[in-house]
Amino acid sequence: MHGFWRILAVIIVAWIVVVQVREWTMTDEDRLRGLIAEAEAGWNSASAGRTCEPLADDFVLYPFGGNREWLQSILFNIYTNNRHPQTRDFAWEVEVDWDSVELRIVDPSAEIPLAQVSGLLSLTRTDGRTDGNYRGRFGVEALKREGDWAIVRATMQGLGNHRRRPPTEEEKSSRTRGR
Repeated sequence: MHGFWRILAVIIVAWIVVVQVREWTMTDEDRLRGLIAEAEAGWNSASAGRTCEPLADDFVLYPFGGNREWLQSILFNIYTNNRHPQTRDFAWEVEVDWDSVELRIVDPSAEIPLAQVSGLLSLTRTDGRTDGNYRGRFGVEALKREGDWAIVRATMQGLGNHRRRPPTEEEKSSRTRGR
């Protein structure tokens, strides 16, 4: 039995070392991309808490002026009220276009460095409906306080609807009849 505990202890220590080395070798750019990826993963798992995890306590969503708690409440309502009718899974998926992401650290040597991150994202229905599919540009500002980055401001600009799949013949004909 002692052998098992020794092996388990070695595995745990090795895991801690690997995680710590990875943490030490991450660049600020990696960490900032990680904030965006965490928010994306939070949305796709329909978790308001996880979506808001990268946000600072003094976060503000422009132009609404909403803070972190306000956004978390809004997201909870969105996640609760937008479910697939049969499966009850969340009916939306967000996808960041990582090729479009631009990142700039304004003054890396400042006492509290500021970073600006922007890019494109798609919001797509996963319940088979195509109304409301959306494409937008996001912009965030993050501050590095006590060694950790957190998003302090965010904006979203709509770029119009998009479709993941081509319209069906029925959708085409109903659009033509409506003219």
